Amino acid sequence: GLGSYAACQSHAFMKGTGSFVLGAASLFAIQKVLQRKLPYPLQWNLLIALVASSVGSYAVTRWETQKCSDLWLLLETGKVPDRSPPQG
Repeated sequence: GLGSYAACQSHAFMKGTGSFVLGAASLFAIQKVLQRKLPYPLQWNLLIALVASSVGSYAVTRWETQKCSDLWLLLETGKVPDRSPPQG
């Protein structure tokens, strides 16, 4: 139980880190190409790439850790948690 959860969490954080690195590099490269048409300072290029990839990385990590929490609940209770929005 605990080993599976720990492995899941580790995988989730590695996915988040990977998405940050790939996102930042990709956005930086895309902005370098676009900079020929719309020149702006390198510091803005870096800032935009880092902020956008941070948001994306957070979303990926949150999504993956939610799956780990569901795994933990499944292992502990034998039931999959209901994530559907409440009907009102």
